[in-house]
Formats: sequence, structure tokens, C-alpha cells
Amino acid sequence: MAERSLTVQEKKWQAESDARSLIHAEEVVGDTPRLKRALVEVDKIVVEKQKEAKAAQKVARKKPALRKQSVRTFRTRRKK
Repeated sequence: MAERSLTVQEKKWQAESDARSLIHAEEVVGDTPRLKRALVEVDKIVVEKQKEAKAAQKVARKKPALRKQSVRTFRTRRKK
């Protein structure tokens, strides 16, 4: 998908948003207990994303006919 070019106003908003994000990141990095808590949460997010990726890989390995069958089964179950 092609990206559209940003307007001047959108670029300004993006720059301001990025600046706030960078300032916030510096605050977290400068506060050791807060940083440690954030890193614990990062580890939890990594585990969850790995589970999602594993599930996606299982679906991707299925043959196309099986994928269609799974979708039909899911749709049928939802209607009940």
C-alpha cells in the first residue's frame, strides 16, 4: 500500500507528538524503579506477542482448503 504524503499541519503534529514521546521516554529512563517496572511489562508483552506469532504460524502452515474450512466452521458456530 502506498503511503500518502503528509500535509504541513500533519507533519507539525507528528513532530510535536514525537517530541512529547521522547521527553516521556527520558523521564522513564531517568527513574530507575519506573524503568525496571516498565521492563518487566516489556517482557510480558514479548511473551504474549510470541504466543500470537506462534498461533499465526500454525494458521499460515495450513493448506488453503483447510483455512477456508476453518473460516466456514467459525462462521457457522457464530451464527448459532
